[in-house]
Amino acid sequence: MLNKLSIFQYLLLSIVFFTTSYMCLSTHASSVAPFVGVSSFAGSFSIGDGLPAAETKVENVYALTINSKTGDLYLTDNNRVRKVSSTNNIMSTFAGTNNQVNPEDGQPAVNTPLAEPRGLEISSNGEVYIADYSTCKIKKVSSQGIMTTIAGTGPGQNNDRRLVSVYTGDGAFANETQLSFPQAIAFHPITGELHIAETQSYKIRKITLEGRIATVVGSGQKGQESPDGVLAVNAIIGAPGNIIFDSIGNMYLSDRSFHKVRKVLTNGTIVTIAGNGMSAYNGDGILAVSASLFRPSGLALSSTGELYIAESYGHRIRKVLTNGTIITIAGTGVAGYEGDGGLAVNALLDAPESIFLSSDNYLLISDFGNKRIRKISLLDGTISTIAGDGLGDGKAASVYGILRYPIDVKKGPNGILIADSGNARVRSVSNGGIISTIAGSGTNGNPQLRALRELATKAKFGTTYAITTRSDNGDVYVIDDTNNKIFKISNQDGSITAIIGDGNYGFTEDGSIAEGSSVGGLSGVALNSLGEVIFTESNRIRKILTNGTLVTISGYGNLQDSGQGFSGDGDLAQYASLSSPGRLFIHSDDIYFADQDNYRFRKIFANGTITTIAGTGYGDYGADDILATETYLARPTDIAMNSKGELIISDAKRIRKIDLNGIIVTLAGSNVAGFSGDGGPAADATFGTLGGIYLDSNDDIYVSDPDNHRIRKISLMCPTDYALNGSECIPVCFGVVSNDPSVCSGKGSCTQNNTCQCSPSYYGANCDSFNCSGISSNSTLVCSSHGVCSSPDTCNCENGYYGKNCESFNCFGVNSQNSTNVCSAQGNCTSPDKCNCKTGYLGSNCEMFNCFGVNSQNSSNVCSSQGNCTSPDKCNCKTGYFGSNCESFNCKGIKNSDSSVCSSRGQCISPDNCKCTTVNSYGVNCEFIVEGKISNITATKSNARLNDGSSIKTPYMLLVTTLSIIIMSIFLIL
Repeated sequence: MLNKLSIFQYLLLSIVFFTTSYMCLSTHASSVAPFVGVSSFAGSFSIGDGLPAAETKVENVYALTINSKTGDLYLTDNNRVRKVSSTNNIMSTFAGTNNQVNPEDGQPAVNTPLAEPRGLEISSNGEVYIADYSTCKIKKVSSQGIMTTIAGTGPGQNNDRRLVSVYTGDGAFANETQLSFPQAIAFHPITGELHIAETQSYKIRKITLEGRIATVVGSGQKGQESPDGVLAVNAIIGAPGNIIFDSIGNMYLSDRSFHKVRKVLTNGTIVTIAGNGMSAYNGDGILAVSASLFRPSGLALSSTGELYIAESYGHRIRKVLTNGTIITIAGTGVAGYEGDGGLAVNALLDAPESIFLSSDNYLLISDFGNKRIRKISLLDGTISTIAGDGLGDGKAASVYGILRYPIDVKKGPNGILIADSGNARVRSVSNGGIISTIAGSGTNGNPQLRALRELATKAKFGTTYAITTRSDNGDVYVIDDTNNKIFKISNQDGSITAIIGDGNYGFTEDGSIAEGSSVGGLSGVALNSLGEVIFTESNRIRKILTNGTLVTISGYGNLQDSGQGFSGDGDLAQYASLSSPGRLFIHSDDIYFADQDNYRFRKIFANGTITTIAGTGYGDYGADDILATETYLARPTDIAMNSKGELIISDAKRIRKIDLNGIIVTLAGSNVAGFSGDGGPAADATFGTLGGIYLDSNDDIYVSDPDNHRIRKISLMCPTDYALNGSECIPVCFGVVSNDPSVCSGKGSCTQNNTCQCSPSYYGANCDSFNCSGISSNSTLVCSSHGVCSSPDTCNCENGYYGKNCESFNCFGVNSQNSTNVCSAQGNCTSPDKCNCKTGYLGSNCEMFNCFGVNSQNSSNVCSSQGNCTSPDKCNCKTGYFGSNCESFNCKGIKNSDSSVCSSRGQCISPDNCKCTTVNSYGVNCEFIVEGKISNITATKSNARLNDGSSIKTPYMLLVTTLSIIIMSIFLIL
């Protein structure tokens, strides 16, 4: 929202803010003025350390190896060496940092800069060796994590201060010798000497055990490769890609220049073991020496002698069997990313670079173009991804998006479009900041799409250079300047077609049909109000009419006459001379464009006349605060317009503005290239050479910063802990802006950053604390430890508790404080329905007790079945029974346990009930004895039973019985 105040006011306010301390703040939210700042909108240095390997970003993985002792995987990744733990699969940085000014030696490896490491080896004692390609050095990381240089003094420089290959001779100490861009390293299995493949000296050298450098392969000469059988040290080889050794010391090297794999025997001679020198695939199942390989790179050797080859440009993994024949084990020859979970031979790879054979029968692959590490099971042939998630699609663009030389940025149908030229894709960032790919497979190629309508995501581009969107239907137009075509991507079905270009660089006369015509030097594309496609081609601006006809708007030239120059201001544009016109912007059918090699921005009015609006024709970093037509431009690239009608331009490493009076000022950047300033004032930021720009409805500026692989955003920004609210920055308290109702826990006001003024009864830094009955809501004792203090003096009690402080509870419906009735008056209620019973009482409500071990409710057995158990061990006995357990009774006044009971001739079995047990006794108390035959009489109260089973009545029948006996005796005598 740069149009709310003048840029100078914002810059002044920015300086004031960053050079003064914060003012004292009142109880109301204190605001500060925003500043014009810069941030990274898409693209990031974040690589996912600390995450599982499959969720991280990996890029430029030239080398893979595994520590045989720990099982950890090491890989090169941009300017780092990274490690995947074998125990938890977490990715971390092992060596390297983005801080390129740190010392190179003697520091922890994670704090030491690297520059494109490409080779890795781990010694038997766990030291890690790194071939640091761009510094032309070999580094060693000790077991203590300290990095030192063991070989190489750095690259040379040419007159343009560009790094160049330098070769110095043999014999000197390795750390005093210049190396020529080391690509790979390997230890000799017997001597332990470290061998170095130098790509630009066409040699393989070694560091002897004395620390000196010596050549073992390669004469260093360019030319036709040497035939088999010559001494390797004298042989002409191409650029070596990788080197490995077998167990007896034979060396294998991939020759990327001559498309071969060669072997240096232990006797020093060199032979070819795979590759016929041709790059076109010619089949499997043939002898490896007859097979074509396309830029062989990584190598791996099995214990049985099978050789695995990463065929980088052939997008395959090949295997040379022990009988000398070659087969494919992964890849179809078509670049892409497909096939995980299936057979590797059916999967798609993209430029596999490095391979490593693990001890558990997996072949690890650096799938370079797909930015992933994949593995093939050699047991079942399946493939899967173990590290890297590609370009970050589906994730936050500013954190996980991987861009490579993004050259243009424009409005898209559903967000913002990016011409991700280095990745050969068109990317989209949604309004929610999520990045995705809408076109391009990432594989470079020359698609023939005039008749074929295929999905744009499957298309092969050379370089995606410029983009635009049709406003009425969302169709996207993209220039592929490598293949000399303009494509249209349908917003409706995602298909892609070429609207102009046959793939050949050329010129087609006006009046021709655009489709299939030859064009060249494409740079910019836009659409006018009629839907006509306007584009820049070499030194012309042309358009495709709605009927498909091609016409020129401005400039001239053909294959014989380039027409390059400067002329025509004030006249009709069709007669003007242009010099490499670049990107376009159309407003009200006026065409604004960068006339790049004329160091001007020019405008073609809707009436057809042309004029210069900025630049003098001299290329340099020009002054500000003067008329734009009087200042120099260093590299005019793109132009846009804000809502006030002011023009915003990208000029080399600066973003500049031309106001309505024609005065030019710099908004961001300087004449110094770099990457800095994110989060701070735009005027202090540095950029690389800028590309396309785009302004959204808030006048926020998006600019492609291809050298830094990012899209940068210039907008109103706030200091840390402040948030933009219209034209002011308001404080943020603990992550919540001050005008959010939930700020300060919704119980206070945010007066300044992370400073809350709390409402009554609330306290704490974020107003998240309060009391219940004088106890903090965060205390374990609050609400009697049986509830949650939800607001001041308000307890939400646990189930079973009640009362203001959750202090009350019941046991079986009786309040715990009711000692008369709770727990059957025989215990204490300690928690809801939990009774602590008195001694002798039991049951959940203390309602039960025992009498001498028998439950009081057991009427059959309690109190010897002769009474009621009224309290623990308290029996109320039936009539005739007595004793603590009602176990005692009398017979004729004598206790049942007394030896004299029942006249000592029986048992007292119940009160006054004797069972006579002695011979011939009977009677109620067993007091009678029968003489003679009659014996063993059992007496009861009602009768007596003789030993023959007959019974007699007692005692009231005594007389009758006596008389009967006398009569019977008389009868017997007679």
